[in-house]
Amino acid sequence: MPVKFVVRDLQANSFYHIYNRGNQEDLFADDQDRRVWLWYLFIYLAPLSEVEAKYPDLPPRLLSKNLHGEASLAAYCLMSDHFHMLVHQEVPDAIPRLLKQMVNGYTSYFHQKYKSSGPVMHGRYKAARIDSNDLASQLVKYIHDHTQDEEWTSFKKYQSGELKLDQFGLTEVNGVRWEAIKHLIIEGI
Repeated sequence: MPVKFVVRDLQANSFYHIYNRGNQEDLFADDQDRRVWLWYLFIYLAPLSEVEAKYPDLPPRLLSKNLHGEASLAAYCLMSDHFHMLVHQEVPDAIPRLLKQMVNGYTSYFHQKYKSSGPVMHGRYKAARIDSNDLASQLVKYIHDHTQDEEWTSFKKYQSGELKLDQFGLTEVNGVRWEAIKHLIIEGI
């Protein structure tokens, strides 16, 4: 029987709640593991000029897989045994390509560091389509409230203004302008 959230046909111009857990006890055993995951997110989703400026010696094979303009990260949370991400994709295959690259890179790192083998993730990632501003805003709050450790969430990026929901086209929640209610959606802003 198929799993409800193992989506195979992701739509363009849509938000998805992407999540998975580790196959081992800890997917992220320490801060270095989390930094590696976020490094891969930066490599694949930041503007190519920023990636090249920050990492001028990055292998061309990694640069060629950059998905800036095809997918963007709206929110994330890295727990010790799982992750949550809210991703917006412009083209239908951006999320599958992103997750394939992320999982392959992270798995290689994980096996090398921990002298292990086999799957690092518990099966294929799960993806739930988020089809309303209200649901997307609630999910951003859920993702940020999922852990007390703000270090490994996108919460600080919202606090600093580096990330804003309106950059993803989420300007209203239930007909109310985002700026008027953002303090209610993400506490502390």
